[in-house]
Amino acid sequence: MRLLIVCSANAGQISPFVADQAEHLQRQGLVLEIFAIKGKGIRGYLSNLPALKKKIRAFKPDLVHAHSGMSALLASLQRIRPVVVTFHGTDINNARLRRFSRLAMLLSARQMVVSKHMATLLGKPEMTVIPCGVDTHLFSPVKREDAANDLKLDKDKIHLLFASSFSNTLKNYPLAKAAIEQCNDVRIQLHPLEKIDRQTVARMINACHACLMTSISEGSPQFIKEALACGTPIITTDVGDVSETIGQTSGCFVCPPEPAQLAIAIKQAISFSEESGKTNGPSQIQQAGLDAENISRRLISFYNKVLDK
Repeated sequence: MRLLIVCSANAGQISPFVADQAEHLQRQGLVLEIFAIKGKGIRGYLSNLPALKKKIRAFKPDLVHAHSGMSALLASLQRIRPVVVTFHGTDINNARLRRFSRLAMLLSARQMVVSKHMATLLGKPEMTVIPCGVDTHLFSPVKREDAANDLKLDKDKIHLLFASSFSNTLKNYPLAKAAIEQCNDVRIQLHPLEKIDRQTVARMINACHACLMTSISEGSPQFIKEALACGTPIITTDVGDVSETIGQTSGCFVCPPEPAQLAIAIKQAISFSEESGKTNGPSQIQQAGLDAENISRRLISFYNKVLDK
């Protein structure tokens, strides 16, 4: 099967979860290329249409897989090859972007969402749910002290990893900051997750006592799945599919968006890390079928149904 992936590169590169998914699909034997969109706003996206048509005629894919509503809208304006789309979160959670996603739904051949919550928001509970998988070879447990030594983290500090940069408004850093202040522990140091390669992300997750996510909204956040795969304790607001993904994993806490309750959970997660070490998150990932290999097989099955193979 020949597959063309269409996605945004407006952040300077394509999203890591798209790149990871593409790599694992190639490992399953797909012939795959990526069309990276450059240009913001509806006009910026649509300006890519001539180049996209040229790419499709040259590469001759069997199928086009667009990631996000705006990418899908662009991809669906060409009628050379059928288009499937994965909606990831903001494209559905944001009311302004949702109208473009709904138009893309009408024009594309088939659609997927990454969580049941998103299907409900769209009023289509029957929609296929296929989240992005996690690379369990890269994201796997490493002893916290060893990873911290590799990264030269201060041994006298308690290290927490935030889900993104502090400037990412959807991740709600002010809430994280308020919760940490209520912990009244000067040893706690919160690290932003930004401008590091995937190998260092995995090492950083393993090096920290816990991972903290205080997002306002999410689809199916990779940060949570990667932290689970590393066995690192988690504190998160109840957004997207995090409750379902975490399940009953000990050392992981799903909280309302309130500083006091988050602070209690942070202390509990730190205690778990210091007393018990790693969580049973890797087993949770495998049992839920969220490893990249399983997700790749599910995607290929989905593609074959679209192509009637």
